Amino acid sequence: MGGLFIRSRHPLPAGSQVVVELAVANRERARLRGEVVRQELAPDGTPHGFGVRFSTLDPETQSAVEAIIREHQQPEPESVPLEVQLAEARGTIEAYEQSLALMRESESEMMQRFESAAAERDVLAEHARELQTRVQALDREGASLRAHVSKVIARLAVVEDELEQQRAESAQLNSALQLARGLIEQTATEHEQSVQELESARATQSAEDAARRAEFEAELATLKEQLALRDDTKLRAELQEFSAQLDDERLKSMALERALQRFVAMGGVIPPRSE
Repeated sequence: MGGLFIRSRHPLPAGSQVVVELAVANRERARLRGEVVRQELAPDGTPHGFGVRFSTLDPETQSAVEAIIREHQQPEPESVPLEVQLAEARGTIEAYEQSLALMRESESEMMQRFESAAAERDVLAEHARELQTRVQALDREGASLRAHVSKVIARLAVVEDELEQQRAESAQLNSALQLARGLIEQTATEHEQSVQELESARATQSAEDAARRAEFEAELATLKEQLALRDDTKLRAELQEFSAQLDDERLKSMALERALQRFVAMGGVIPPRSE
């Protein structure tokens, strides 16, 4: 009736003025004014709580506190005969023995579980070692693969450089081929022009040779007829001159033939003579 103890890890200092509200089911809250008079510590030295002494209690609050105490106060034990107490003790001992047997069974089961867990632990440890071995092997394989990939990447870089160089060389070859095609076309055009000019010159020369031969042969025949009719020194001289000119024409024709042969030997093609 004079106060109460409040559990707290942060107790208020002594002399502090407080207001305590007590809440009970089916009752209104009771407001009590008081003062902190002491602090308590737990066995380990940590704060446990503090005690409060009520300052004043009005009749209404006092009756509410008395009702709370009556409702929560444990009844005094009645006197029990010794035989009943012994029976209760025996029942308690039997219950304790049953509990002890259950505890032993539970302990045996726990030991079995512990042994099973230890076996599983050993299996897991062996599995962990195997996994560690596999991980180490995988690490070695990964290192080997990384080295191989590095070599492949370096080889690819070399191949790319070679391809780039081949592309440059191919571009140069294409340029050279285009230039060569131009030169070939130009040479072919010039060759065709040369052949046409040579054929024209040969045709002209052949026509001139044929005309001159015909003319010389006619003159020679005439001179021979005149010579057969008369023996004239002048006619003989003219005949010799015409013979010399005819020999010159033959030499020129032979020189032209040799020139054509050299042209063919150099790769030229002489088109067939048109009739």
